Amino acid sequence: MLTVLGNLEGAPYWARSAANVAVLDRRIASAKQFLDDLDRPDRVYSAEARKNAEDLSALESIKSSLSSGGPSAPRTLTVLSADHPPLAAVSIGDLDEAANVTWAVPGMGSSTGSMTDWTDAAQNVYSEQAKAVPAGRGTTNAVVAWMGYEAPPVPPASAAVFGSDFAKAGGEKLAASITGLDATRAGTIPTVNVLGHSYGTTTASYALTTEGVHVDSFTAIASAGIPDSIHGADEIHADAVYAGQAEVVKPIIEHWSGDEWAAVGRDFSSDHHQDPTAPEFGATSFGADGAPGLKPVRDHGVHTWYGGGYLDENTQSLQNVGYATTGQPELLTK
Repeated sequence: MLTVLGNLEGAPYWARSAANVAVLDRRIASAKQFLDDLDRPDRVYSAEARKNAEDLSALESIKSSLSSGGPSAPRTLTVLSADHPPLAAVSIGDLDEAANVTWAVPGMGSSTGSMTDWTDAAQNVYSEQAKAVPAGRGTTNAVVAWMGYEAPPVPPASAAVFGSDFAKAGGEKLAASITGLDATRAGTIPTVNVLGHSYGTTTASYALTTEGVHVDSFTAIASAGIPDSIHGADEIHADAVYAGQAEVVKPIIEHWSGDEWAAVGRDFSSDHHQDPTAPEFGATSFGADGAPGLKPVRDHGVHTWYGGGYLDENTQSLQNVGYATTGQPELLTK
């Protein structure tokens, strides 16, 4: 029953989180008990306990991602699936009350095994939005670190990132999540934004061309390619479409000097070749290569140890994402 409530679109997010946290704690306890009992000859365990033990690192990463924040930015667990490893979504800010909501959709290689990393990147977006909103405007924000789909593995483990199977399946889940917000907040519809990184832009594109789905803005960073079936920004169900891309550099040879993988994802794909920053696509593009007082992006990632990712603090990219997701396109830097 708790599992159903925790993932029930249309239910209040506070109730979903309470149910999901209870299930999460139970699964972690089950996993630890299973591991503690391995050496006992009389042990009795269930298939569910074994599965929880195999997923323990992911479950603990999800738990850790809930521990930060504070009264002004509470964290809630709005998705916790029974998948292996589990899918999850952590909201930073009050999703039941926020006037401005942003879904942050990750790219290839993402999983709840690194939920803390993606949530930290989403926290940077949340904090940047708070800085970007003019004093006195009083807008409250929520950013959803949405690990709600199975992302393709990083090559050479798999070449799935060059196709769209994972993106199409993930797009269905994201579309359901967005329409779920509409149902939950029917009386007080917030401004809704989607932010996608790398293959997450491919996934989000499928969600945002689904019938019945519409958002206020879509922002693509380091895109691994918009599907060829989408002929331009005007076919995406968003009032505004933005795109940012750091300088394209040679993979491995020019490591840490720009984005070495986004163009590879586009150029070698089977069906998602389009660069959303290209003028012919029709999105509003913004800079990511540095500006006075702001660092350039020097990596394909979002949250790096040296501060060179697309969503790292004090980067031109993060500042522009903050402006794009708070409805201030006039402040974007080229």
